[in-house]
Amino acid sequence: MISKGGRGLVFLIGAPRSGTTLLSLILGKAPGVLAPPEPWIGLPIARLLSSQPALHQEASDIALASQAVRETFGTPTLRQIGSTALVGAYNSLLSRTPGAQRLIDKTPRYYKIAPLLAELLPRARFVLISRDPLDIASSHKDRWQIDLLSLASPAGLCDTSFDVLLAANRIARLRDQLGTRAHWIRYEDLVQSPAREVAALCGFLDITFGPELLDYRRDNASASDQERSAFGDREVWRRDRVDQSAVGRWASVLSDPEVALVCAALGPECFENLGYPNPKPHLDDAILRERLEAALDASLASPGGTPEQLGSGETSALLGRLFRSEQAREAAEAGRRIWEASCREAEQERGEERKAREREEVAKEKWESVCREAEQQREEWQRLCAEAEAGRDAERAARQSEADARARWERLCRDAEQQ
Repeated sequence: MISKGGRGLVFLIGAPRSGTTLLSLILGKAPGVLAPPEPWIGLPIARLLSSQPALHQEASDIALASQAVRETFGTPTLRQIGSTALVGAYNSLLSRTPGAQRLIDKTPRYYKIAPLLAELLPRARFVLISRDPLDIASSHKDRWQIDLLSLASPAGLCDTSFDVLLAANRIARLRDQLGTRAHWIRYEDLVQSPAREVAALCGFLDITFGPELLDYRRDNASASDQERSAFGDREVWRRDRVDQSAVGRWASVLSDPEVALVCAALGPECFENLGYPNPKPHLDDAILRERLEAALDASLASPGGTPEQLGSGETSALLGRLFRSEQAREAAEAGRRIWEASCREAEQERGEERKAREREEVAKEKWESVCREAEQQREEWQRLCAEAEAGRDAERAARQSEADARARWERLCRDAEQQ
């Protein structure tokens, strides 16, 4: 069972589409471990504990409730209530599964509230999974048909904006903030060397590792739960084994403006911290990143609701109101500026390509001109050689004629002497 401080509890956190479902299914097959699809229980509790001001009337009730509870019970008592509620909820889940002693709460969007969870449950452990941010973006586009270029505008801001344009930075920060309480794993390493990575993770969690964990579909109650759930990646449990087919797919899915938006929103430091190549290291929109951070913090004060409602029009409207008119115009222009910069870059590359072709043509013409001149010089040399040879022939003929004439003259002289 989960202790009061959270011993026996593991939070598995990563951006949606980063491999959390796969890792949860693998860990859920270990003896005594329960890995339900996605509990989400921490988010409504975090909203209750949030001190963020309400941004519009729909959010006022929960904001007032949070203020009233803090005034009545005090923040320490309120945090204790939150901790007790979480432990009670988790133990309720464990009690339904005979033999289960440890629980994996795989809720990707806990990247928003992980520091609070760490404070409420100081003995809980964390598993952080990262994936190439461009592959995360391409998976959102490919699997969920998300319009990526709209995510940075006030009208398009939603939870998916945070998942695609901010979560990777939060995961990188959590790795440092949580220290020894967290184990970091990269999706790419997991699918390339699953036995090595899962064994290391099991060692961190004090779970017995066996190769059977990698055969996560066979005799796995968590996989059955996943199949029936509306949450998580349903494609994972349909596959027989871990594979690398999804690594690097962004190159064939994302357009150049979409790549530019993700790279600019996250910034080059994020790619460097997580160890991923950045195709556009010169792009860095710190203002957009700042506003996304502010919007995410403010979203924790939004009205309570079921997880299915997160990312709905209500949330978009809430986040849209975060920006003053001037800031809204600037934010709306952010995506366009990045797109235009990308277009200029592409045009510059095309211009450089044209210049390279022109230089190649000029060099080719010069080479052909030199070849023609060399051919002309060779022909002239051959002509001169022919003339020189003809001159030598004429000289030989003249000498021969002179010799013949001398011989005749000498013969005539001898004949005259005899006479």
